[in-house]
Amino acid sequence: MLRAEQISKSFEKDEPLLEQVSFAANPGRICVIAGETGSGKTTILRMLRGELVPDAGRVWMGGQDLRRLSAQGKMQLLRKVAMVHETDRLLDDKTVIENVALPLRIMGIHGAKLTERVEQVLARFGLSRLAYRFAGTLSAGQARQTAFARAVVAWPQALLADEPFAHLDRPFAHRLVRILLEHAAEDQMSIVIATHHLDYLPASDRIDHWQIVHTRLMHVEEAHENVGVLFSTSHS
Repeated sequence: MLRAEQISKSFEKDEPLLEQVSFAANPGRICVIAGETGSGKTTILRMLRGELVPDAGRVWMGGQDLRRLSAQGKMQLLRKVAMVHETDRLLDDKTVIENVALPLRIMGIHGAKLTERVEQVLARFGLSRLAYRFAGTLSAGQARQTAFARAVVAWPQALLADEPFAHLDRPFAHRLVRILLEHAAEDQMSIVIATHHLDYLPASDRIDHWQIVHTRLMHVEEAHENVGVLFSTSHS
């Protein structure tokens, strides 16, 4: 489980970007953080991943406080946190199957275990027929599917996704999120998605909605149908 406890961050003196942000991303669920461009969504992800240190507060992963870990200990722990960026960052001169298999090869997994896991993940993401296509020839949606498949293939404890719905249409995004919910449940993985595309999320009781309003993170209790309205009116 990933947990933020009263974390704050400023980049300009006396101008806080985030103040006393607290939330938990639980295994088997998706935690959505919504907010306008520049509101601090990506900053939260970077603090969860250990790339940025909060000015105050703590980030916990699996019951461990990142601040108290040695550099080596933090590195080992954060290997269990996968990241999908707004751009897919695929190796264009490699095939889909080569891109997806890469994290397993880095871990030293080869042979039948690698093949079985990669084929399983490709099938779940609907990529089996594209396995030997070069990544540079994929459509935006296919590339995004491949990026997520690569991110989850090595059984991470947590997955962070920064604006993952860019260049996707709503039905495609809904299908993608449902696949991620399946992976989260099967692998007991925590998923955190930062986005301003709230209407791209399907209704599910396993999606927790949060939004950034004036440096604070607020939990959205209302049903998913009302989240977009609440978010737009809170900034009007």
